[in-house]
Amino acid sequence: MDKKIKISFLVPSLKGGGAERNIINITNSLGKGRYQISIVAGNIGGDLKQDIGTGINVVSLGCSNVLALVFRFRAYLKKEKPDILVSSLTHINILSMMARTLAGVPTKVILIEHTTLSLLPATARTFGRRFTAKFILPYFIKFFYPSAEAIVCVSKGVADDLSGVIGNLKTIKVIYNPVVQENFYSKAKEPLGEDEHFFKTGKPVIIAVGRLIRAKDYPNLLKALKIVLQNIQAHLIILGEGPEEENLKKMVLALGIEKNVSFLGFKPNPYKYLANSSLFVLSSFREGFGNVIVEAMACGIPVVATDCKSGPNEIIENGKSGILVPVQNEQALASAISKILDDPSLSQKISEAGRERAKYFSVEKSVREYENLFREILR
Repeated sequence: MDKKIKISFLVPSLKGGGAERNIINITNSLGKGRYQISIVAGNIGGDLKQDIGTGINVVSLGCSNVLALVFRFRAYLKKEKPDILVSSLTHINILSMMARTLAGVPTKVILIEHTTLSLLPATARTFGRRFTAKFILPYFIKFFYPSAEAIVCVSKGVADDLSGVIGNLKTIKVIYNPVVQENFYSKAKEPLGEDEHFFKTGKPVIIAVGRLIRAKDYPNLLKALKIVLQNIQAHLIILGEGPEEENLKKMVLALGIEKNVSFLGFKPNPYKYLANSSLFVLSSFREGFGNVIVEAMACGIPVVATDCKSGPNEIIENGKSGILVPVQNEQALASAISKILDDPSLSQKISEAGRERAKYFSVEKSVREYENLFREILR
């Protein structure tokens, strides 16, 4: 029997982020007969730990401090010497390259980039973070990224944006996120439980899913909802947690729409909420890809999304499998929402086209492309 290829996947934690969920989708679908797989996390606490499949080793480095992580991960690499390291998220990617250099091991590195880096300063919450995003991160990216054996970008837009920082390297590949997996549809059919009453009022339910951060531009959605409510009585449910939660709740009160908006927090199974909703809306100023667009499509509901720099327009064919609107334009967003809620035949037509489009973003397809990449860099 051939020796198994030893692959380690590095993530900051196992909280409910899209990047972490992607890693779990990939590792759960890799052939365990060919690979010895480990997920290495700064801290293993988080809602996604329960989703990790059998046969996958989970390692906690026991810290979240970036400098400490570099040295703990260096020690891990020196001890375990994986054949391949797959890292995800910009700061973790830089950390991975530092740790490999310090460890002096022959491990091949694949970096997964989810972010349109040029837009990071505009969505940072503080001056310090804006300064870091504009000046410090690009320096480290230019220094470390070219040394990786491969850089996987989750969309063509992200790849183009990254090429503007480090040049058009041959190591840059585009592999779309693995979204639709084997148990996806069974999860979408699970009962709603205590939140079922939102869907029994007779009002259309608009749903938004994602971390409550500036990049998602929820204020744009709330202002659009205020306009929609002038003619259509709808209810918005928002799934997710994050630093902007209190600000958003204050905005809801200021707009006088508190009876029409509910914050439900993080849900380990958002698919059952999507499947029971009338419309999914993504209002982001910045996306890398937009997993939740595909998830909503696969659940059979129509999608309205902002045409931000990368992601949505690579998933949605405008007017056919969804509707794209300009970023930060509440009037255009409100118009698209109203258009779908007012026209059941249009809603059904977009839903059917979206469900078909979602099949393209299967876990099987993505994993097949990653396995081809593994073979390529190990030659």
